[in-house]
Amino acid sequence: MFTTDKQGRFFLKNEKPHFFLSDTAWMSFSNPTLDEFEEYTKFRAEQGFNSFLIMNTPIFSDMSDNVRWFPFHINGDGSIDFNNINDEYFENAREKLKVMRNYGITPFIGLVWGSYLKGSSLEAYFECEGKQFETFDQFANFIDYSIEAYKEFKPVWIVGGDIALKGDILYQYLSMAKMIRKKCIGDLIGIHVPDGTFVPEEFFKDGLIDFYTYQAGHIFDSEDDAKKPAMMAKKYYSLEPKLPIMNFEPMYEAHGFGNRFGRFNEFYLRRSFWYSILSGANAGFVYGAHGTWMFFDRNASFNNERWSKIPLNWRAAMELPGSYDTAYNQNIYMLYDMFRLQPCQSLNMTDYHEILAAADVEKNLIAVYTPFTNYLILDVDLTKYDCKWYLLDHSKKVINPEIRLTSGEEHAEKFIRSSKGQKNPTLLSPEAKEKKVLSYVGMYQYNCDGLLVCVKK
Repeated sequence: MFTTDKQGRFFLKNEKPHFFLSDTAWMSFSNPTLDEFEEYTKFRAEQGFNSFLIMNTPIFSDMSDNVRWFPFHINGDGSIDFNNINDEYFENAREKLKVMRNYGITPFIGLVWGSYLKGSSLEAYFECEGKQFETFDQFANFIDYSIEAYKEFKPVWIVGGDIALKGDILYQYLSMAKMIRKKCIGDLIGIHVPDGTFVPEEFFKDGLIDFYTYQAGHIFDSEDDAKKPAMMAKKYYSLEPKLPIMNFEPMYEAHGFGNRFGRFNEFYLRRSFWYSILSGANAGFVYGAHGTWMFFDRNASFNNERWSKIPLNWRAAMELPGSYDTAYNQNIYMLYDMFRLQPCQSLNMTDYHEILAAADVEKNLIAVYTPFTNYLILDVDLTKYDCKWYLLDHSKKVINPEIRLTSGEEHAEKFIRSSKGQKNPTLLSPEAKEKKVLSYVGMYQYNCDGLLVCVKK
């Protein structure tokens, strides 16, 4: 049984803090065989993942042609018979849920992807004719059937499905959440929203969800896109009621840059992880590999190349380095009990806003992430702390940092000298100049991202 802590910031399992390290495996019920799924589950469990995101309806807006099971019977013309549920599909899904239970994996189950609802924003991009519920009764009956099929496995239930939640679609997903609340008392409910959007207040004001989620997305047009994991977490962190927050869909590793040429690698995932965690989304993190999420066969076709680029074969994608890095990051998080961290950007005295800081209330624990090698200037006396640099690239080095005390005035003078003649000099804020005690943390001599962790002596 999962609950939340008294402050509403993270999850508890059996009354102990629990971090959801999830992998995106949307098409688990529809594509892999049972043996393939067990191979995948065993591999992820060994890495340290403890939950999977699974969609109950195949995502035909991002579809390969190797779909083996479908929750409805298909008509001769390719349309869906929504009055004829396929029992074999659910038998197969339940067998896979048993595999997950054997490996201690919690399922996050989304019941209906957005493209199955009329008026979906996905209609503008994909052929949805004959693939959407015709009546609300069809929709409600399918939800009821699915809940009964899965509820013994105590999943975390997910409403929504990558589309704007408004009008009839909002009503349908609100109805879904109410049905789950009524039938599955005590189970957690979350929501899946589109890239860059926020959960409609009808869900959290009426207590229909138990945690906030956001999709930082698969777009990379500028560094502003890279900052979205932090920006969205901070907005949720300020909301009432206070609920745990998760980055539910960062960029997938090996996914394309969203209608641009290029693919995300492990660095983008590491940055997204720590930007999320240090900005308040520290209840869990969802990783994704482009190819594994749909169990792609490299001999299959794929209908969304322009946006996503052709997926990797699912086994190749499963072993991408970002999955190991994400699990490593979780290990650091758990080692230092980072559930108590809160955003504390005022610690950062540099003018590099890409460097993020967090601390607990008493500042007994401080964590600072820099995506690029750089010195740090922090508004705290770190000589009173035990400090470690964690280098997060493939080397995974742990280094004792160089730390010395300085003042805002001293650094202001240094910046003036070092920036002399430049059009864009490095500056300290007037507030920073008045600081009598600052800590200078020397730049580690590696070209990679790093996490500074400081524990008060």
